Amino acid sequence: IEGLCLIFSPEPDTWRITYRLRNTAQVPILVRLRWISVPAEGLGKTVAVTDDGFKVSVEQAVKSPYRVFVSAIAEPAGPAFAWTGACFGSRSIEVQILPAKEREWSFQFAFDTAAQPATPRCGRPAGTALKRAIKRVERVYVHLPRLSGKWGRFENLAINAAGQLLDNSVMERTMDGRRVPTIRGGKSGLDGTWFWDTAIYIQALGLLGEKATAQGAVRILLEGIDKKTGAPPAYYVEGRYAPKYQQPTLAWGVSHLDALCPDAAFLRHARPALERYIAHWLRECDANKNGLVEFPPRGVCWDDALRWQNRFPVAFQTGESWSVKDWGGMNADQFENVDTNTHLYLECRGLERICRRLDDGEAATAWAGRAVRLAGKINEILYDPRL
Repeated sequence: IEGLCLIFSPEPDTWRITYRLRNTAQVPILVRLRWISVPAEGLGKTVAVTDDGFKVSVEQAVKSPYRVFVSAIAEPAGPAFAWTGACFGSRSIEVQILPAKEREWSFQFAFDTAAQPATPRCGRPAGTALKRAIKRVERVYVHLPRLSGKWGRFENLAINAAGQLLDNSVMERTMDGRRVPTIRGGKSGLDGTWFWDTAIYIQALGLLGEKATAQGAVRILLEGIDKKTGAPPAYYVEGRYAPKYQQPTLAWGVSHLDALCPDAAFLRHARPALERYIAHWLRECDANKNGLVEFPPRGVCWDDALRWQNRFPVAFQTGESWSVKDWGGMNADQFENVDTNTHLYLECRGLERICRRLDDGEAATAWAGRAVRLAGKINEILYDPRL
């Protein structure tokens, strides 16, 4: 018996597994098959088996529950699956394969973070579905620029990164039940559409020609920006927005996405919410009204060492975990940090580019002025030429 196993993703959030066995002998061969899976626990991860599935809990430095619904669906003549204790597996299949003949079995796993049960999206024959999946990957890789010279040694890394982006592209369910494509930082305890991560990912997706996924992620975050106050969410996960702050980088990311995948209609859709949330930062996060913003409580930035660390400077000691932090209180005037204000400068420049693309010169000039004033304050207050 010779065997072939195909595992591929024909659609977002769907894995398809096909087993093909061929009898190369001169006589019939009786084959018995069964597929089983036992959820494995690991460092920081626990698995609880229930009657209708399982729940995975992940503990990291940032603790977060994680839920995903998984459905196993057999295709015609495929195996049927069920839980038996802590083991998830198929019924046994017994079949006789004649000489020079082959038999094939296929099943799918569908994943969904909001709906139970999850529903597989692919009903095409295995061969057709595989060809479509390969074409999609090849279409993406065609967009990758060739790396030459000293950068050539990173070409395999770039190809792997592109594949990872495709793997983390999922269909998210919005609060009103729509399915929207998005990009996630990883399928782990921090799974979700995150604010500053998305600003980076959408530029890579634009480079790969994956405009729909990039725009879908932006649309999800835009819908979470408060229509009155302009307060942004930190992320969207499991059907809810987190009313916290992450670094303000989305307008900068959208402006670069448009340079890679021009779409004036999408810019017109995105602009009001982007302007509203940047205006919120500039208006509501400058407690002492000196022209620099402070990072709000419960937010995360790069150089807020006085909040996160138990000493300054923050150089690590031998054997010390990076996650050892002092979770003490904070005063707003201590956190006029360089990175947040620099990101806001980039946001103002991003909105300037967006307004110019939409032929609104007056608004573009206004955003450019805000950028210049903010840069002046950064250099005046936060820059120390003695260092």
